[in-house]
Amino acid sequence: MHARESDIDQTVQQLHWVRRAMVVVDVVESVRLTRADPAGFVSRWSRFVDETCSVAVPAHAARVVKSLGDGLLLECEHVPAAAALALDMQKRIQSVNAGQPEKRWIHLRVGADVGPVFVHEIDDLGDAVNVAARLASEAQPGQILVTAAFCDELVPGLDAEVEDLGELYLKSLDKTVRGFALCPSTLLGAVRPLVKLSDMKARLAVLPLSVVAGDAGTSMLGDAVADELIHVLSRNSALTLISRLSTGAFRGRNHDLAAIKHHLQADVVLCGSLHLHGDHARLVLELVDAGDASVTWSRSAKVAVQGLFSDDSGFIEGLATELCDALAG
Repeated sequence: MHARESDIDQTVQQLHWVRRAMVVVDVVESVRLTRADPAGFVSRWSRFVDETCSVAVPAHAARVVKSLGDGLLLECEHVPAAAALALDMQKRIQSVNAGQPEKRWIHLRVGADVGPVFVHEIDDLGDAVNVAARLASEAQPGQILVTAAFCDELVPGLDAEVEDLGELYLKSLDKTVRGFALCPSTLLGAVRPLVKLSDMKARLAVLPLSVVAGDAGTSMLGDAVADELIHVLSRNSALTLISRLSTGAFRGRNHDLAAIKHHLQADVVLCGSLHLHGDHARLVLELVDAGDASVTWSRSAKVAVQGLFSDDSGFIEGLATELCDALAG
């Protein structure tokens, strides 16, 4: 094997596969801005990048993958954080433009997608990066374009509002991409339930569990545990279980009970985490009243990972029984 091929193979082995929300930021007409006012543009763009990296990125638990000269490539573990970061940057650039003549304003166009990427120490590689970059190149000044997969993990009115742009033809891609324009939400608090919760059975929202100390292959284990609990609990006719398609949108969030109660109309919320230690896991669960945020039941248990879904262990069924007893009490 040639030395060059050996180096490539070694690089490939170092790549780490993860699911990430990728955000690409591009400056509109950067060449014109640079020629018209080199020192001013560089100063204002550097100020924006510094503020983004020091304030916005930590605030949204993001990571700067690399600077693209007149743009940025960023990643977030979860879509809602990526959406908030994109909106944050569009807002911050307005303060950078304050006091400048309109012809020297810096306009951003942003593209975002979510999916598997290969993470290297100096770059992220994968379709999510490529699609985000193509969307950014098609966005209008001040616009944020996202994919359907990205949009599916947002809660309208909580994260942002979206406008369906239909199928988009993007350069160098062999198929169309369903695109959506993202804008700040103005509807939070505007929608009210059509029926009183007191007239319904108890509505339980089982949120995906967060996974602690897991690798890329176990990142969805928390979703699987929640799905299985929903399946078992659905046999209880005294409960109304909120669909996993709805609760999944709250994956990875700090649990804002007011938002969950508003958007899911939930009476009670089950949330928790899985702490992985080798082939065992410690499961921590809390049942929380969505009205006053009081914890009405909690459970901590250690179990073999293989036994989580085993019919012989009956672990999930046991948890479901305890939950029902707590709800009945």
